[in-house]
Amino acid sequence: MRTIPSISLMGCFLAAALLHAGDPPDLQKVERRLSKEPKYVAQPLYGLVIFGPQAKSRMWLVLDKSSPAADRYDVLYADTNGNGDLTEPAEKFTAKATEGDERFLLPDYKDAATGATHTGFSVRAAPGAEPTVMVSMKWRDGHKLGGGYPADPENGYMKLATSAAAAPVLWANGDGPFRFQRWYSGKLTIDAADDLKVFVGQVGVGANSFCAFQQHVLPDAEGVEATLIYRTAAGKEEQLMSRLVDRC
Repeated sequence: MRTIPSISLMGCFLAAALLHAGDPPDLQKVERRLSKEPKYVAQPLYGLVIFGPQAKSRMWLVLDKSSPAADRYDVLYADTNGNGDLTEPAEKFTAKATEGDERFLLPDYKDAATGATHTGFSVRAAPGAEPTVMVSMKWRDGHKLGGGYPADPENGYMKLATSAAAAPVLWANGDGPFRFQRWYSGKLTIDAADDLKVFVGQVGVGANSFCAFQQHVLPDAEGVEATLIYRTAAGKEEQLMSRLVDRC
């Protein structure tokens, strides 16, 4: 008699166009170079956001401080026109403190490659010398999309790098196809019921750089199928297919 783990599957932030993921662009090959940078006050922290299905448009995000004595990163340079020049006056932003974090409100972003406009653009940085960062927007002025997620929140959210060459890359792409990342899902228990939660979105480059929908976007009549590959007590490999039906 084989041993099959009994599991219930929960889908979190599901999106459409899931069945055929296709080959994503190779984000490892994205050039990480800025053409012009300002004179920073503190050690700058670099991150890069890439937009659209082909990842052709980009926005550099660089955190700085307003003074050397500041205890947090309260200045952001954002390359909102994608030309690699961060010295332009309109691309320096001062934080609005909210609930202990520094929040930077950016203008709407128009993707030159696709013509799409993304609204509600913001960057949130936690206080401290090594802040965690989350990037949010309304994709095509519609569903909320956020980047900087880890597989387990206890591991912390995304951190920016001390050099452009090492910057994490967020892939903001709400057009699909999409990919998965687990969320709060540890080991599954044999002969028990466990929840398996997943984000749906895009895999970035660097630790904790997943970009996911922050609301339900999948039609009620559609779902996702997950295949669990496991070994029985006798060591035989088995597969169990289940449908992720719940939304959270």
